[in-house]
Amino acid sequence: MTRSRSTIKIIYCLGSLVLTGTLGGFGATRVNATVHLWQIQELYSNADGSVQFIELFTAFNSQQFSLGVEFKSRADSVDFNSFIFPTNTPSPTAGHHLLLATPGFAALPGAVTPDFTLPLGPFFDVTATSTNLQIVDLFAENFTFNNASLPTDGVLSMNRSLITATNSPTNFAGEVGSIGGTPPLIGDLDDDGFVGIADLNLVLGNWNQNVPPGDPLADPSDDGFVGIADLNVVLGNWNAGNPPVDTAAVPEPATLSLIGLAGAALLGRRG
Repeated sequence: MTRSRSTIKIIYCLGSLVLTGTLGGFGATRVNATVHLWQIQELYSNADGSVQFIELFTAFNSQQFSLGVEFKSRADSVDFNSFIFPTNTPSPTAGHHLLLATPGFAALPGAVTPDFTLPLGPFFDVTATSTNLQIVDLFAENFTFNNASLPTDGVLSMNRSLITATNSPTNFAGEVGSIGGTPPLIGDLDDDGFVGIADLNLVLGNWNQNVPPGDPLADPSDDGFVGIADLNVVLGNWNAGNPPVDTAAVPEPATLSLIGLAGAALLGRRG
């Protein structure tokens, strides 16, 4: 029996609606509004896999529908571990990171609060030759890497392009951390391993400025203004760390006290 042109047109239109997810009753909505546009951005593991995090990122909205979706790892093509998202992610999602981490990660120095807690580590097998991480959803993330590319020294992590750098776990709220490394030396604004005249000069050289245009390094109090709070951070940790070879320019404590008083006087002129 030959179908009329109008019948064929109706069938074609219905098919298009299903494929684009317009008809919610067919379950095809997940193609357009689910979790399939999250991509792995950073991977971290310590040597035994007990501490691991997986950071995802999406540039798109409508990717919050993670409730009940499975995220799993495979080691050398064999299923290794699995996690079911217990809730949806926050929204909107565009431009946000999503941090999944093993238990205990959040309590480590330098860590940030993960958005979801994975099962007890290792979530992926660090002893395998290759690892596959996938969000079990239509057209969703499916990422495979050679384990030799992943550092396990407790400091470095690996990004999607297999490039390694100091780990920087970032959660949905945009908080950035770093674990496993040497804790930062408070007051060492120029990162030379010593709190001294160079750090003091950095603060005084940007004194009474908003940040920006002032140098963010000169604002260790992170209040957006270079002033007495930042000076106190430096003076309160004076001479901490390992001094550089040339210490001739380091002022005496009495001189520092005068500088502190002068800084307080300058602060009173603000505004």
